[in-house]
Amino acid sequence: TLQIAYLKLLDSEMAMRQAKSGYYPSISFSRGIGGGGEVYTDPSATPNFSLGLSMSYEIDIWGKVRAQTRVAELSRESAQDDAESAAITLVANVATQWFTIQYYNDRKELTQKLLALSEDYYELVESYYVAGQTTGMDVLEQRQQIETLRSTLNEIDANIRIAKHALSIMAGGQHVPQVAGKLPEAIDVGGTPTIEALLEARPDVRSALRNAQAADAKITIALANRHPSLRISAGLSFRDNSLIEMFKSLAWDAAVSFVGTIFDGFNLTTAIDRAKVTYLTQAMTYMVTVQNAVADVEKALLNLQIAEQQLDHSSIDKTKYSTSRANTSSADRSPITEFYRHCEALYRRHNPSSAPDSTSSMHKSPFSNRWVAHNGREISTIPGSKRPNNSSKTSTMKMRKRKI
Repeated sequence: TLQIAYLKLLDSEMAMRQAKSGYYPSISFSRGIGGGGEVYTDPSATPNFSLGLSMSYEIDIWGKVRAQTRVAELSRESAQDDAESAAITLVANVATQWFTIQYYNDRKELTQKLLALSEDYYELVESYYVAGQTTGMDVLEQRQQIETLRSTLNEIDANIRIAKHALSIMAGGQHVPQVAGKLPEAIDVGGTPTIEALLEARPDVRSALRNAQAADAKITIALANRHPSLRISAGLSFRDNSLIEMFKSLAWDAAVSFVGTIFDGFNLTTAIDRAKVTYLTQAMTYMVTVQNAVADVEKALLNLQIAEQQLDHSSIDKTKYSTSRANTSSADRSPITEFYRHCEALYRRHNPSSAPDSTSSMHKSPFSNRWVAHNGREISTIPGSKRPNNSSKTSTMKMRKRKI
């Protein structure tokens, strides 16, 4: 991309040099040999030798040459802005990929720590399950969390490889150095910039402005082509029928010509209209570029403000949060357990006979060999376990009722 922009810049410089040639006269020479004669009196061919030097210059009455030079200068400046914009884009993409790699490296390190903690916690939950202190759903939930973390690690590694490959392409296929270290501190960007600040900082905005100015100058060129031109010409020449005697006689000539077009099939008129349409297009393109530049800055500022607000909201009282989290058991927080209790509630609603009686504070779950209290809390979750004794008095009363 940078090489293409550089070649376009060289082409625009050559075009500007070519446009400035209109300020200077053109000098040419001619050398020829011919023959001719009178058909009736002397039908034989008489040779004619000539050697001459001529000069011509078109006076810039309507400002055509000045407009052509202006267009070439603006085109060169626009190409320079495009090259600068390409360089800025490349630098921004390299920085983005560098930040991406650094972000995924930090995230990988954090995920690895979380995976180690989750594996240790899984062993603890499994030991509690063997001892009958927790449910099998907690073991399954912790196992799913470990698998999720491992899948996240694989995804992070893939993203790191993709970012390094993109960075290598931007570096021209060279080896990408090791990306390490802390992220740099963010700079203060301030508020929404003005149009003057955008013109100074954004080369794409400057390029759009110069393209509109060049289109305006092309209207002047189209108008000048419609008007007549004034040209001065002069020359010196040697002419004779003999090649040896040719240099003994030197002739000169000079002329002033005023040439204009009367009718050309509306070619010049259409060229003027086309130049005006091109100017309007470039002017609107400049306006859209400015609006997009302002929108990009405002969007970036808004995203930065949202990120800062999220960071402020995340810094809450951790002690209070951890205390409220500790008051809630793992079974109460588990979504699987909540779904399990919902199913039991639906079952009891449609099967009233399976509901617990008023003399007991527990009932057996219809979905597994578990004893569940009235509030939905599991009392025993060991497979094949017997109903726990709530009180000896309640059991004696139930036996008496059955005998009666």
